[in-house]
Amino acid sequence: MAIGVRWCAAIVVAIAAAGCSTPNPLVLQNQVQQLQQQQLAMRQEGEELRRRADKLDKDNQELETLLAQVEQKARLLEDQLAATKEQLSVTTTQLAQLRDEKQQWERQAQT
Repeated sequence: MAIGVRWCAAIVVAIAAAGCSTPNPLVLQNQVQQLQQQQLAMRQEGEELRRRADKLDKDNQELETLLAQVEQKARLLEDQLAATKEQLSVTTTQLAQLRDEKQQWERQAQT
């Protein structure tokens, strides 16, 4: 019989403990509201991060386009510079030939 009394006492203690551990509905409601607020804040932060990432992607695309244009212009200027150098070299050679011819004519004219 002592075992039965102990068993009943254990059941009463378990029921009492379960009753004490049941959260207050107001506490649960407050916790739910806090979680919903946190969820909303996280959703808003996620949306803000997505907007910022989208803006960075757009800015990056614009910068890549601008860089490609600048690189193309740089290649064009390098080509123009090479052509100008070639033209200057040809002109310098022609000028040297003309000077030589002039000196030859002057020598021929003196003799």
